[in-house]
Amino acid sequence: MDKVLVTGAGGFIGSHVVDALVESGKRVTALDRPGVPIHRRDLRPIAATIDDVDDLARACAGQDAVFHLAAVSDVNRAYADPVACVRANVLGTANVLEAARRAGVARVILASTVWVYNAAPDDASEPLSECTPLNVDRASHVYTSSKLAGEMLLADWHRFYGLPYTVLRYGIPYGPRMRDELVIAKFIRRALAGEPLSVSQASRHFLYVGDLARAHVSALRDVAAGQTYNLEGSELVTIREVAEAVRDLVGRDVAIEEMPPRPGDYRDRVVTSAKAKHDLGWEAEVPFAEGLRRTFNWFLATALHRERSRPNAAIEVALPCADQDRTRIPSNPAPLLPGCVRFGTSREVEGGRGRPETDPGDGQAAARSVSTAAQRSRNRRRRSASATRSPLVATARKYWRCSSKAVQNRAAAAKLPNPRIG
Repeated sequence: MDKVLVTGAGGFIGSHVVDALVESGKRVTALDRPGVPIHRRDLRPIAATIDDVDDLARACAGQDAVFHLAAVSDVNRAYADPVACVRANVLGTANVLEAARRAGVARVILASTVWVYNAAPDDASEPLSECTPLNVDRASHVYTSSKLAGEMLLADWHRFYGLPYTVLRYGIPYGPRMRDELVIAKFIRRALAGEPLSVSQASRHFLYVGDLARAHVSALRDVAAGQTYNLEGSELVTIREVAEAVRDLVGRDVAIEEMPPRPGDYRDRVVTSAKAKHDLGWEAEVPFAEGLRRTFNWFLATALHRERSRPNAAIEVALPCADQDRTRIPSNPAPLLPGCVRFGTSREVEGGRGRPETDPGDGQAAARSVSTAAQRSRNRRRRSASATRSPLVATARKYWRCSSKAVQNRAAAAKLPNPRIG
């Protein structure tokens, strides 16, 4: 399968799925609702909703497979507006299936969730597998019910219309580009602001989004047709442990407070991904501590670039990072000092591997072209005001200043020109 359509391509998970598919050589068409930007410019974007079957059918025309990720995925939003949740997750899925059927698509791959195991009996033996029976009267949340309904619709379209399908039941994802309402993103922002972190007694097998995206490429194999796969993280982490890890990364002694569980929250069930490993050769690889570090660095880098972005300049930042952290892309071929990461425009940082909105060219030359005394003065005033408003930016600038001298020393030792830090 060479040509694929991704719905919800501008979202947290969808953008990473697009990246993984493009890197594997697939010809990707990215679909999301009007007003949602697609982070890459090297693919075909379509602005459409999943409410219109005719629009979807036109988007599906000529595609080999459709990855259906567009959905209401925030359980709090689903609880607050259950009708909107059902409209998107049930009726929207039916629209995508019918559009794919009309267009002759070879397979639809549905993004589901391990939340469906809320419907498993209490006495079901763990770890729970794809064969564990689920009782709809135990779903306990409108979000869970809507995802179960979507899976049932896939089976119906296959049974009555011969449309092949694959179901991917996602674990609890986290990583760069995650939405602000997700628990790890909330903790990072609150910790940077010095605000207390509210935790419950719950625990999760958190799954790094890069690992999750990688599974979608494998799901295109023939063996996956008609199958359901759990994609679960490998480490059980309590919400309190997440809060403590974030507090350690931020370096602030913020309070951690207990809170009652949310209505219908996901229960701590042990779910196995053994089938995905056997059929697809997939398993989670990124340890939670490493994934959290990458996510934290992404938050800092994004805030810093929103403050310091210039349309035609590249900046070298000495933030703690590892070579394998691929959320940062070199914006020009000039050599980097050890321990530094060069970023391009703010669009490139926020979008990950997407192309920058403008070609930064020679970063040092571009920086010199705007380095007048007046410009530097204006920049200092603007940065000072921004840091006052944003604890995230203030923390990022702290890393920036603390590392500046070390970077200058490495430049001198390597007999290279000093990188532009400020």
